[in-house]
Amino acid sequence: MAVNTRLSFHMQRMHEDMNAKRALIVPDFLQDLHDMSRKLDESQKILFQLLERKRKEFPRFYFIQNDDLFELLGNAKDPSRVNKHVKKCFEGIKRLEFKPI
Repeated sequence: MAVNTRLSFHMQRMHEDMNAKRALIVPDFLQDLHDMSRKLDESQKILFQLLERKRKEFPRFYFIQNDDLFELLGNAKDPSRVNKHVKKCFEGIKRLEFKPI
């Protein structure tokens, strides 16, 4: 089961119970939290490795914070969202204009 599904399940269970003590003493709950945390840490490590690889391919990306670079890479086909970060990569360039072919 995916981490977000498992977390949603536990949050829904706690919301329905409305008793903190009963909600927290469910068998294997602590182990499940540790497992979710480990998987999230692994995912974060992989994402940071991806960013580092992209920065090595295009060194100007070193001037952009991780969150901004995620947005830039994730929206590479949307010029309006790319323009938001152009000035961080290139001094003296405020925005790019894209013309259809």
